[in-house]
Amino acid sequence: MVLVTSNSATIITNHSTSIADATYFEPIYWEVVRKIIEKERPDALFCQPCAAKTALKCTLKLEREEVLKAFVVEMIVTTADVIDMAENRHCFDNAMTDKEYQIIYNASMAALREIGAETGKRLVSSQSIRKQAGLSLSR
Repeated sequence: MVLVTSNSATIITNHSTSIADATYFEPIYWEVVRKIIEKERPDALFCQPCAAKTALKCTLKLEREEVLKAFVVEMIVTTADVIDMAENRHCFDNAMTDKEYQIIYNASMAALREIGAETGKRLVSSQSIRKQAGLSLSR
């Protein structure tokens, strides 16, 4: 496993370096990651759909620039289409509408709790809203 991160705090808290064959503390730019892929020759790229935007955008760029294809690297856990849909507000709105989900913009956590209580539905909010409200992100 090759680990690429620009945040040393994530290494300290989750002990990823103990299972990684190589660890790179580098900026997450597609050109930088391309050089690492070229050097390390991994079989797959693991990108969580809920990863930070920087990692998601880098992954999309690697796909669009055909870096993954050139070095025969499989994207696992998610696909470029899923990342693109999640990152593009218009595509995301269409996907949610197709599934008949209601989208609520600019609501406070109190308002979301009230909507959840009234409808009996569990709601998903962005991390930034949850952080502002002081709620745990690990629930």
